[in-house]
Amino acid sequence: MTPERAGAVRARAVPVPPDVTLPVGADRVLAGRELVAVPYRLGWELAEEVVGYGDAVVVLEPADVRDQVVGMLRVAATLDRAGARVSGGVEEVRGA
Repeated sequence: MTPERAGAVRARAVPVPPDVTLPVGADRVLAGRELVAVPYRLGWELAEEVVGYGDAVVVLEPADVRDQVVGMLRVAATLDRAGARVSGGVEEVRGA
């Protein structure tokens, strides 16, 4: 997590267990970031919250939450590329 950002996630953070095993390459991803553990109830809820913080938060584990975040970000990127057209005052997105 980027310092000074994602305040709501940071407020729920708990100490990272000292024996945690990080995925390969995590040291590169964590450069300039803080490692935090965040309790959650439902993976999709956490994923939706994390997506809202953009590049301020990176999910390393669990894999299912990380995959949901990546999927949501891909959809958002597709919407941006797809272009929107205005029809009768209502924006319609194509290609989503």
